[in-house]
Amino acid sequence: TSLQEQIFKDPELNEHFCHIFDRLCKNHKIPPKDDAIKVMKMTPSDLALVNVWDIGVNKAVFHFLPALWGHLDRSFLWLFLSLDHDANSLLDFIDIDENECKFKNDKDQIMCYRIRLHYFLRFLMLVNSKSNISNRQNVCSVFAMTEQTNHCDLHTKVKSEISVGVSHMQTKTLIDTENIALVHREQSDVKIMKRELDKTANQTRDSDDTMPISFIFLRSLFYELTKMYITKDDLRRKAAQLGMSDIDVNDFCKLFMSSGSFIDVNQIDVNSPYVIMKPMRFMCELDKMFYPRLGIDSRVTDYGLVTEETAKAIFGEEDYQFFMSVFVSVDLAIKLRGEQISLEDSILPNETYYYMPDVRTHAPKLHCDPSALHLLLNFDSPLCHLQVLFARAFMSRNRDSHLVLKQNTPVNVTRFTTKLSGSEVEMRYLGDSVEFRVLEELTETDEAICTDVLESCNEMMEKDEWQKSKYSFALLRSSNTKNRYCNRLSKKDQDAENDDDNHVAIWKRVLKRVNIPGQRELKEEPMTIDDVCQIAKTLEKLTSKNFTIVERKFQEAMANRPTHLDTEEPLTLVGKDKRWDKYPLLLLLEWENKLRNSKEPATKKALAKLLMESSEEVEKDHHNHELLKTAATSLIQYAHAVG
Repeated sequence: TSLQEQIFKDPELNEHFCHIFDRLCKNHKIPPKDDAIKVMKMTPSDLALVNVWDIGVNKAVFHFLPALWGHLDRSFLWLFLSLDHDANSLLDFIDIDENECKFKNDKDQIMCYRIRLHYFLRFLMLVNSKSNISNRQNVCSVFAMTEQTNHCDLHTKVKSEISVGVSHMQTKTLIDTENIALVHREQSDVKIMKRELDKTANQTRDSDDTMPISFIFLRSLFYELTKMYITKDDLRRKAAQLGMSDIDVNDFCKLFMSSGSFIDVNQIDVNSPYVIMKPMRFMCELDKMFYPRLGIDSRVTDYGLVTEETAKAIFGEEDYQFFMSVFVSVDLAIKLRGEQISLEDSILPNETYYYMPDVRTHAPKLHCDPSALHLLLNFDSPLCHLQVLFARAFMSRNRDSHLVLKQNTPVNVTRFTTKLSGSEVEMRYLGDSVEFRVLEELTETDEAICTDVLESCNEMMEKDEWQKSKYSFALLRSSNTKNRYCNRLSKKDQDAENDDDNHVAIWKRVLKRVNIPGQRELKEEPMTIDDVCQIAKTLEKLTSKNFTIVERKFQEAMANRPTHLDTEEPLTLVGKDKRWDKYPLLLLLEWENKLRNSKEPATKKALAKLLMESSEEVEKDHHNHELLKTAATSLIQYAHAVG
């Protein structure tokens, strides 16, 4: 007792110190490293050196993890894929087995907006640094699981597609694509993962970082306590008794946040007072909101509407404010008053409500609308939860606007209305694009609403702390909306088509008045020499007959027969011509040269269009058809070109 009175004023710090002192006095020996059971018994119950997250079968994990992108920059990432099932479908949309999902409707709601490879690579941002200057190298390991013995071709294909993807994301240093590990589904191949773990441990051991004993002591305190979270002010008070300054506390939080030991919500949202000391327990608790138990207010899953009373019923009287505050901080929720919400055409009582669109259970609407405006984003934009971000921006600009909640609204749709016009504005999230449309017939007086939509988009995009998001506005070229990707106009072409659509005409006028900051504008990607070489290798694999079809497409695009480079005589495609290995490359370079001379940029989109048209003409030859289609897809997956 006398010892406890002499150390710290804080009873929790004091008790923790006495506990450690007692263990040292009893000379507890650390068991040998091969005695795993004894080691685990000595390990705090909430300590996790390895966190396992399956992003494809749980809404809570899928929607919350993006909040940590860029913050785990002292962590290491392992990504797993099935070589047998994923290798030939990395560029396809995901079809999740409903038996693998927590709830069957998750099949239609998780990872339904992007292709497999995009989702796979976007989570590299977990271990990337928000700093524009990052020297992190090979901190992500990829494991290709297989049951086959003959897998060389599939392995090579996966390495190639991942390599192209990380190049476009500018995250090539994070992953060694040449050393993607092959793991057979046998116990013996666990050695491969052990080798990767040893490599990770060595990278950590070689670090120059040092850690003050006060950091270790303070962090270990929270393993002993039952509290899931603490406020930053309480943390500072405890730290002050250990001689730590405010700067030390910030360094402490950055260090343990970057390694995934805890989640400092204040680093995500400067207005948040919370630090989550037990992140895995917190992640498990999120299921209570995304999968509410029977008897909870049905408005949660029907409308995404959460009252304070409902939040108390879900998380308890003591913790509900903490959870709802965190949801707001990570853009999973927006806090509103009842007077700002129209529920089935009735204004709610003026109480506090939370709108959480991602907890709804209605299937998304994925098709495009021909009279809508589209906000296009680069595929590796780190912005997520755009329904909440836009709602926050639009409703702050329009103080008289209402959030419109109606039964059976798709999970990716949010609607608004304003008193000024009474028109209803709908936004629809489609992954790397967002669609905006006005549900009523537009009049000239509604141009103000359209302007507010565009200005709200500009404001929303400024929320990107990474400064990586690029975007543009576009309109549909035609009324064919069957595909998830729609053929879109660039801004310079907007006067060409759809003039008979009143909605489109008004959007066009508004677009001329609202500008995108120059450094943020999404432009069509130019074709690179790597693209040319890659496509040339694909064309070399075509049969002579099918290559002739491709050649004709390129010649039509150039308006006349090309003058072949490096030679004056025509290059024939008959038999085993000695120039055959060069011809596809020469053809591509000549096409690029013709476009450049006509002052028309040779973009990925233009090349993809030619390849896609060619693939349709060789459809009877399945192998060649797939070669061309895959080549086109590899170009357009990183740009807003479509087929």
